[in-house]
Parts: sequence; C-alpha cells; structure tokens
Amino acid sequence: MRERLSILDKEAQDLAMPAVSGDQDAAALLARINAQVQQITADLAVLERARLTAAQQQREASEAKAAADRAFRMAEARASVARLIEIARQIDQAQAAMLPALSELASIERAICASLRLAGASPAGGIVGQRDLAGLAMDRLTLAAQGRTMFLSDQRCVEEVAIDAWRDLLANEDEL
Repeated sequence: MRERLSILDKEAQDLAMPAVSGDQDAAALLARINAQVQQITADLAVLERARLTAAQQQREASEAKAAADRAFRMAEARASVARLIEIARQIDQAQAAMLPALSELASIERAICASLRLAGASPAGGIVGQRDLAGLAMDRLTLAAQGRTMFLSDQRCVEEVAIDAWRDLLANEDEL
C-alpha cells in the first residue's frame, strides 16, 4: 500500500501543474488520485491502529502468561519449602537420637583402650575403627548427604568396621 501511495503521490505531483493551468482532464484525474491517496492514507491509519492494538494484546497476553508462570513457580516453591521443613524436622529428630549414641561410642572406645592398657595389651592403633569410630560415622553421613558415597575406598558399614576392628576381643561371633 505504501508503494502504491508513493506512485500516486508522484502522479499527483506530475498532474498538479497542468490541473492548475486549466487542463480539465488533468484536474479530474488529480481529484481521483487525491481521493485514492486519502483512502489509502485512511486505510494505512486503520492498519497502524490494528497493528498497535495487536501488539498491545500480545504484550498483555505475554504478561498474563508470565504472571501465571510466576504464580505457579511461587506455589511450587512454597510446596518445596514445606517439604524441606518436614525433612529438616526429621533430621533434627535423627540427630537428637544419634548424638548420644556417638558420644557413647567415643566413651566406650576410651574405656576399651584404658582397659587394654591396664591389661598390658594396648591396641596397635593402626586398625581402622579402633579410634574415632564416631568420626568415621559422621564422615560417612556427610558423604552420603553429599551423594558421594561412591568415593569411599572402604564400603563397609560402621558396624562392620567396628566388628573387624575389635574381632580379637569378641569371645565368639555369636555375641553379635
């Protein structure tokens, strides 16, 4: 349409001088061209308004979609926070149960070593699990929490480590 408008403007410019000079045919043709120019200009204005309206509607639709997506993500985050707090509560409960056991584990290790020293049979000290079994347990929990248990060179559970470390003191394996 803009190209047609440009052509009509050029034609009108060419007819302007003959029309004012009294050429009736040129004046009639110029009037028709001016009417076409007005119609095309009006059509272009309508099209521009329609384009602006469509662009505005598109922006509004995009904004509504983005707002709905944000609301969904916010609801998703709220649900995740609720689950996170539930898990944290479970961890607190497990920790409350574990801390006394870890403390008792360290205390019993000290008692075993003291008894062995008094008996004149101090442990060699180089056997995994005869010292800081609680620390070993915590290290394994940390690695498990980080999803890195596959990096453990010793895949035995803490109980197995303790059994292997103190096997020579067990009267028989049936004590387990």
